Amino acid sequence: MGSIDDLFMILKAMKADELHIRVGIPPVIVHQGRQQHLNWTVITLEEAERMLQHVATTRQRRELREHGSVRFLYTFQATTPFIVHATLENEIVRLVVS
Repeated sequence: MGSIDDLFMILKAMKADELHIRVGIPPVIVHQGRQQHLNWTVITLEEAERMLQHVATTRQRRELREHGSVRFLYTFQATTPFIVHATLENEIVRLVVS
């Protein structure tokens, strides 16, 4: 099991379009329109929550809980901005990073 920063490094290195993080499956990279499951452990609910905690501010997490969806900019390693779209369905977090 790695960290969300490891996933951002993969996304950046592959110059992929998106990263999908969903509970119950390994992370998925979308590159040139093709989805590819990463060689990664299945994402647990706790791991998805930790990843959200790492990239979202308290205000952004509150907005997610109140509205079920939030979109924000996260700057990785102070140089690479990513758009994070977090959704909440049945108390389960899903992240799409582009």
